[in-house]
Amino acid sequence: MIFKTISRVIKRYFDVFCYVLAAGFINYGAFCIYKPLLWFTLALTFGVTGWLSEWLSDQKEKGGDT
Repeated sequence: MIFKTISRVIKRYFDVFCYVLAAGFINYGAFCIYKPLLWFTLALTFGVTGWLSEWLSDQKEKGGDT
């Protein structure tokens, strides 16, 4: 019973976890390659995250098939 509950929670947030992990590794890799590149990748990461959050909130407000 507990494992089913835990697996439902993991399935619900797995995409978000993978996105955050990938963004972190990309930013860290850019930092290791060339330190000033970190600021560009951080700006890009925050921009994509902001766009995705706006897009997802618009999708929730519409509801149903688009």
